[in-house]
Amino acid sequence: IDQKYANEFRNIKNQIPDTSSRHDSSTEHVVTRQELEKQFDSWWGSLSTIEKGVFLQEQHDKICRELGIPPTKIYIADLKDTEILNYTLLDSIGGYDPDQNIIVIDIDNLNNDDPTAMLDVIAHETRHKFQWESAVEWRETGKIPSGVSEDTIKKWAWELDDENYIGGSIWHF
Repeated sequence: IDQKYANEFRNIKNQIPDTSSRHDSSTEHVVTRQELEKQFDSWWGSLSTIEKGVFLQEQHDKICRELGIPPTKIYIADLKDTEILNYTLLDSIGGYDPDQNIIVIDIDNLNNDDPTAMLDVIAHETRHKFQWESAVEWRETGKIPSGVSEDTIKKWAWELDDENYIGGSIWHF
C-alpha cells in the first residue's frame, strides 16, 4: 500500500497524462508535458494559502477513500523549525496528530516549497494516519487491513509506541 501511494502521489506532475499526442484544436499546437508542468506551477503560484489548503485537503480525501479510512482535517499553521546558530536543523513541514486526528502543514513550506513537496507531505502523513488507525484496530480487534501482512501490522504497532518511535515522540513539530 505504501509504495502504491508513494508512487501515485509523490509527484502531481506525473499524474498529468502523456501529452505527446495532445493537440490544442484551435491552433493545432502539441501541448508538451513541460508546458503542462509550467501551467501547473503557475496555477499553484496563483493560489492563496487557503486555496492551496483546499487543494491538499482534496488530495488527502482521495487517498483516504482509496485506503478505506475516514479523512481528517488539514490545518495550516506556522510550525517552529529547530535552529542552532541560524542553521535550520529540522524544518517542521507537517505532521499527523493521532490524538486530535488532524494533519498540520507548515504555512512557510506551503507558500514557498514546490507543490509536489506538499503532496509528498500529505501522502506521507496520510500514511501515518493509516498506520496508526490500522495498528489501533489490530490491537483492539485483531483485524488486519487488506493488503497488509501480519508482520507489517505488528511492526507498525510496535513503532507507533512513543518509546519505540525513531526520533522520540511520534507527535513533534
